[in-house]
Amino acid sequence: MQDTTKTLGIIIGRFQPLHDGHKEIIRKAKKLCDKLLIVVGSSNVARTIKNPWTYTERRDVIQAFLNREGLDFEDAQIIPINDYKYSDTQWMLDVQEIANLHATYRKKILFGFDKQGNDYLKWFPQYGF
Repeated sequence: MQDTTKTLGIIIGRFQPLHDGHKEIIRKAKKLCDKLLIVVGSSNVARTIKNPWTYTERRDVIQAFLNREGLDFEDAQIIPINDYKYSDTQWMLDVQEIANLHATYRKKILFGFDKQGNDYLKWFPQYGF
């Protein structure tokens, strides 16, 4: 049964590193949502110049920030997501599957900064932005 009063927030990023812009989006999203999913991309790739930190390292930094901000883990969940070099469709299906695991939330909002290279923000018209 859907709860028509609850809102699920979804933030997708690589968080390489977690910077002030990410922190501000997380703070704002938490004020507007009952639960927040922080989806960490590029979780299956080896260290590179572009991706210097592992998923575990990024998760720990995000969790430390949530703890400092007083956002407990029940309200914010950090979830890894893989990259698919040749399949944006599979990546989109993975994001939708993550969101669908929280089906009791009627309203779903995707948070992000609309900039060049963030085309994925337009790939989920079923969510608010």
